[in-house]
Amino acid sequence: LAEELWQRLGGQGLLARAPWPAVDKAMLVDDEVEIAVQVLGKVRARAVVPTGASNEVALAAARLAAASWLVGKQIVKEIVVPGKLVNFVV
Repeated sequence: LAEELWQRLGGQGLLARAPWPAVDKAMLVDDEVEIAVQVLGKVRARAVVPTGASNEVALAAARLAAASWLVGKQIVKEIVVPGKLVNFVV
């Protein structure tokens, strides 16, 4: 069955003798990462930021994602773990 599919996909020769495909390392890297947004240590939202984003970019995205949880509250501290999470202490 595998040999038949190999031939239909345009493969040359026997599949059993074909070399393994080469790895493209550029395809293994994500362009974006999803971070958890916590308010008082509980996950309240998630935000998507570019990989390697600065703390300011992560904070802006987190504030937007958790806006309903921050209404009327004073933010005492903002904790950022790059690429993982943002925690707001209110």
